[in-house]
Amino acid sequence: MALFRRSTLVDVPADIDRIPVPGITVHTAETMVVLTVASTASTLLIDAAASRRPVALTGENVVVNLVPVKDRRLVPAFDPDLGWIIPLTSAVAEDLARQVAGGPGGYEIEGLNLGVVVADGDSAA
Repeated sequence: MALFRRSTLVDVPADIDRIPVPGITVHTAETMVVLTVASTASTLLIDAAASRRPVALTGENVVVNLVPVKDRRLVPAFDPDLGWIIPLTSAVAEDLARQVAGGPGGYEIEGLNLGVVVADGDSAA
């Protein structure tokens, strides 16, 4: 008999810094969570990941909580009250920042079922 472990949600601080990111969107593709940001807003994502502080990136209809963690087994999750919760180890944060700095394109972030699409221009949609 196989036993299934319940996913552990990452704690999101109540006083998390909120940064508006125009046009940010999130969707899923099978088991991957995909963030899409406009190239003009990509530095906001890079800075948030590199800060190693909990940050909520907010869009018109979405909240993406980037939360530093040490446990690499944690995975992205959606909480209906908090929005998307993306756990970032140091290695994942560094890979995300490095790849997104490459400009427009699609990137699979190493060590996490996370993809990032940097859309050309001002709109991520």
